[in-house]
Amino acid sequence: MHSYAIDTNDRKWIPLYIASASITIAFLMDFFNSCGLMKQYWFIGLPSVVGLYGILWLLFKERIWKWSFLRKLHVVNVPNLAGVWKGRIESKSELADFPIEATLRIKHNWSEISITLVTCTSESHSLVATLLTGYPLGPILKYEYRNRTTGKALDTMHDHTGFAELRLEGCDLLEGEYYTCPDRCTGGTMRFQREALSEQDR
Repeated sequence: MHSYAIDTNDRKWIPLYIASASITIAFLMDFFNSCGLMKQYWFIGLPSVVGLYGILWLLFKERIWKWSFLRKLHVVNVPNLAGVWKGRIESKSELADFPIEATLRIKHNWSEISITLVTCTSESHSLVATLLTGYPLGPILKYEYRNRTTGKALDTMHDHTGFAELRLEGCDLLEGEYYTCPDRCTGGTMRFQREALSEQDR
């Protein structure tokens, strides 16, 4: 997985929220301990503010940011794209045998993302990505990828880099276009429907 850019202020405010929660929890734990309301064993010390921040940050990065009510409150504005997406690719090239079925696998947490596209002729992996949420028609995922062909690929195909732009419609539909490197000068459209989310992606 690699980092990705966003166009919101979420990453400016979230660390402050986590820091405030860490200070509050540390204060309450110390208060309850001093009042004898919390049993403390000699081999377990009270966690520091820094320790609590690290724990809360990891929880937020992997799980908490996905909670839907945080988006309703506009605390988090980044959509969760994790999951397996099934769809098809249609090329504008006259030489390609399109459309073809494709699977898009996206791993996504608060700070990192990985986009893998698999077809019967090639497999591509994202290199860099940007997630733009300010568009009125829906969030847009833009990414650069590296494609590697398989033995079933056409003779005119070869390993290359490319660029894709996908718009999220609703919660489970991604569609957009892709463009390949200048020496191939091809492109086309893509459309994917997300399958049911696994417990890990929820």
